[in-house]
Amino acid sequence: MPTVTLSMISNIKTTLDNTVAIVERESIFSKESVLEWVLGELWPLVCPSVTLLESLGYGAAVLIPTGSLSNLPLHVARPRNGDDGRCANERVALSFAPSARLLARARNTAIKFKTAQPDMLAIVDPSPTSAPPLPLAAAEVAIVSSRFVRPWGDFFIKPRVLSGRSAARESVFAMGEYQAIRHFACHARYDLEEPLRSGILLANDELCSAADFMRKNQKFRFTVLSCCESAKSGTDAASDSVGLPGLIMASGSSGVIGTLWPVYDLRATLLMLRFYDFFIDDKNGPIQALSRAQAWLVRSTWQEKAVYLEEGETRMKERDLLGTTGKRFEEIIKKFRQSKSRDDYRFNLSTSAAYVFVGL
Repeated sequence: MPTVTLSMISNIKTTLDNTVAIVERESIFSKESVLEWVLGELWPLVCPSVTLLESLGYGAAVLIPTGSLSNLPLHVARPRNGDDGRCANERVALSFAPSARLLARARNTAIKFKTAQPDMLAIVDPSPTSAPPLPLAAAEVAIVSSRFVRPWGDFFIKPRVLSGRSAARESVFAMGEYQAIRHFACHARYDLEEPLRSGILLANDELCSAADFMRKNQKFRFTVLSCCESAKSGTDAASDSVGLPGLIMASGSSGVIGTLWPVYDLRATLLMLRFYDFFIDDKNGPIQALSRAQAWLVRSTWQEKAVYLEEGETRMKERDLLGTTGKRFEEIIKKFRQSKSRDDYRFNLSTSAAYVFVGL
């Protein structure tokens, strides 16, 4: 997989500095026109590399952004004008890496899981916490985790799911040794001044910190941080690897999915369901699976999303091994039909653009 290093070259540095300033100063991602403006401003930076890789037939590539670029949605940059409105990610599935060193380590880790059928550990909506509840997190994890149920003789091997009071710091690290995939549907926080104190909020407001991950130093195929702002990082060129995904990569995970800004609960759930569809059913790699899920969220109509959920409910009920998946789909369908925004392109685009894959 090719690797491209992106930095603020002089002819576009002023434009990008202004873009970063606007992103940091305003809550622009609730305004469709401003987000689209940002994506258009970013296109000249990624266009040469992406169009070349696409012409050579590459399906995926890794970007190594420097400084402030690491907090911008480069993967969904797209031309402002022209017939081909596809974003960068639809041309070549893109992931990011904090450094070449961590990328090499991630490649070695990913090879270890190439043929193994993955197991999952899911941590969902810990409580009690001072953070607000996550209404669809339990439904998301129930459906996703059921995809990892495997027959074993007359029995079934089920993924480990920790929720509520059981999602405590001690329990999470006691259970995390054998699962290749970790899925966190929780709240996250990033500490700019002390990056090692960034992490996931667990029951009783305990923090599963980046330092905790690094102390365990376990090997994982990838980690999903289905949490708001879980992919933010420092903005100075010397702090490339201090974002939470980079720290989790350094602890042994070959890849990390996170978000650059707060996401809409319903859209985030739809995106995660489609990600695992492409990863498990279509056997796409995680980078391509996320890219396809992001494109589906933006391109599919409200009716197509409704049909997907209705068919998914039927499909999961037919093979339901956990006994609760069908009801969980009903929760999402009800929420989807009640959504005042219906198929608001603004919500779909801002949620899709927020998700990034870091690593391999």
